[in-house]
Amino acid sequence: MESKLLKYEGRKGAYYYDYVIQPDGQPKRHLTTLFALITISGTGECLATYTTSCLEDQWAALEPVYEKITNSFSVGQKQVA
Repeated sequence: MESKLLKYEGRKGAYYYDYVIQPDGQPKRHLTTLFALITISGTGECLATYTTSCLEDQWAALEPVYEKITNSFSVGQKQVA
């Protein structure tokens, strides 16, 4: 499999990755993945992730939709008494 990381950055308390993969014998796919640690009372509780995926030739049309989804994500901290 071939892969290429296009961009990575921190966004609103999460880690964002933009990359392309091409499994052997298959078309290229464009993916975005977001990882975030959700905390309760300041300690790590769970890892939240999501990934968007499409064929590379569909990326130009879907990128605005995926960007809107990514920008809507935020990580908060829940306080437990």
